[in-house]
Amino acid sequence: MLQAFCFYSRSRCQLILIFVPKSIIMRIPKLLLAAIAVTAFFSFQSCKKNNDVTVPDPTPVIKPDTLTTGWTKVVLAGETGFGDIFFNSSTTGYLTGSKIYKSTDGGNNWLPVLTNSNLFNIFMTNDNKAFFVGQASAVLKTVDGGVNFIPFNMSATVYDIYFADNSIGFFIAQDGLYNTTDGGVTWVKLVTTGLPLAVSYSTLSFVNNTTGWVLVNGIIYKTNGSNLNWQQAIVNGGSGNSTFVSVYAVSASTIYATNYSGQVFRSTDGGANFSFLKQLDAVGFADVHFITDLIGYVSIGRNVYKTIDGGTNWTKVVSLGQGTLGELHFTDANHGWVCGDGGVVLVFKP
Repeated sequence: MLQAFCFYSRSRCQLILIFVPKSIIMRIPKLLLAAIAVTAFFSFQSCKKNNDVTVPDPTPVIKPDTLTTGWTKVVLAGETGFGDIFFNSSTTGYLTGSKIYKSTDGGNNWLPVLTNSNLFNIFMTNDNKAFFVGQASAVLKTVDGGVNFIPFNMSATVYDIYFADNSIGFFIAQDGLYNTTDGGVTWVKLVTTGLPLAVSYSTLSFVNNTTGWVLVNGIIYKTNGSNLNWQQAIVNGGSGNSTFVSVYAVSASTIYATNYSGQVFRSTDGGANFSFLKQLDAVGFADVHFITDLIGYVSIGRNVYKTIDGGTNWTKVVSLGQGTLGELHFTDANHGWVCGDGGVVLVFKP
């Protein structure tokens, strides 16, 4: 009488069936039979696992962009990322990346006006002066539309620059706060109290020569009677990484700020106290810009959010399929811009 006996070949992933006389099977020790059975089982499992391996698709999946009405996307070839974007009208603005670019058609087209740029913040006054600061340890100014650039050389990194009007401006550097009252022709380092030196990225916002707010080392400070005296703001609520990265003053009393945890805060008492408003569903660098006390935008991660009720509720108006967004700027309710990595510029014109 024949007895069927089977095992698997791991090299070929095949079932091998052998008929052996029962008299011979009876002579094989039971322990050896058990060992053969176990080997056959694991051979089968190994063969099955190898057959089920899925080779990953080498082509990355790129999600589509979601742009609500009024938003368009412009890509500048050859640029990996932008530092800042700023317009002082619906048509004229600048953009910093590996070069300084200028647009005269509202951001649809850009032409380089300075090569080998290593700058990351911009401010334009209403009389068409433009200032650029960054790691080049200088403040650059142009008064002729980008034909010529005039440097104010620094021995320390300059982080950000802001003008309250055509004449009064400030910039924050590693070695302190500087002020101009003649439109950037001359700059004076201020001897301040209550304002520490900046050891990391800092930014600022002013409404006049005596009223302003500075983020130094992720903490909000406000002027206390003059631009020489400062006090730390009190922050209520929020959680996670409370390092602030952006501050924007709508008026002398209403100021908004964002932190690395994707949280929005507001002050209604001139910046003495900031209260938590909203947790956005993204984290990282977040820029904030308000057009009125109620209407404002925040760019963070791949998204742009809009509020029409002073920051209580936010609607996602842009979501890129890939990449990260940085600074944003609006001149009015109908004209706005956002820059990001990958050479991306977002333009809002409803």
